[in-house]
Amino acid sequence: MEINQLFYEWVPKYVRYAILVLMLFVTLCANGVYQGITTDMYSDLGEYAEPYTMATNALYIGMGSSMVFFIRLAKRLSNKTLVLTGFIMMLLMHIICATTNSPALTIAASFLIGFFKVFALGEIYLAWLKIWSKKMDPARFYPFLYFIALGGLYFTSWFTAWLTNQFSWRYAYFAIFILIALCIITTTVFIENHKLKKKTPLYQLDIPGLLLISTTLMLINYIAVYGKVEDWFESNAIRAASFAAVYQETIIA
Repeated sequence: MEINQLFYEWVPKYVRYAILVLMLFVTLCANGVYQGITTDMYSDLGEYAEPYTMATNALYIGMGSSMVFFIRLAKRLSNKTLVLTGFIMMLLMHIICATTNSPALTIAASFLIGFFKVFALGEIYLAWLKIWSKKMDPARFYPFLYFIALGGLYFTSWFTAWLTNQFSWRYAYFAIFILIALCIITTTVFIENHKLKKKTPLYQLDIPGLLLISTTLMLINYIAVYGKVEDWFESNAIRAASFAAVYQETIIA
């Protein structure tokens, strides 16, 4: 993985810091399903709460699955390509979450938001790490990272809830659209597209392994969320999901 300067040389330092704060806030807080509006979502759509709990978990499953392959992708794609791809896919998946009436699509979109979020977050994390520590010591950066993450999540929960109360839960996504769009514009204008000196081919990516890990975790997600509702192993669906998860785990091992 080649670590390059993220911005063009002509970009002033104070502009770089402002852009990086915006990008870090958006990548950490853009989650697809927001705690402040989930009650309004499933009440308005006439659905149970469980699919949206599952969608919240799917976001972090997507992030975990993506981290396995991010280093390999960073050796093949430039930093601008990774950041731009991450934000564009996050925007598209948020559009799906805002417009769909299907809980299954919301779950799938949340998973993909988590998966592509890592594309942008990886480069932004490295840029901030170089700012806070010349020796790339993560311990110096973590307090700031946790402040943005926790403070940002509380703020987005409050703000999306306020917009929902004023208008509708779908309107709460408009603010997120604007922030992600700003990140796409700033990435296009200010981030330099470094050509990699040595590109690593992607044919060695373990796509079947990625699918097995992702589906196994999503099956466990389904069991954990729906177990109490469906009376655990009295349910054929829970038994089938448990068997499939264990079987796939043996294949991975």
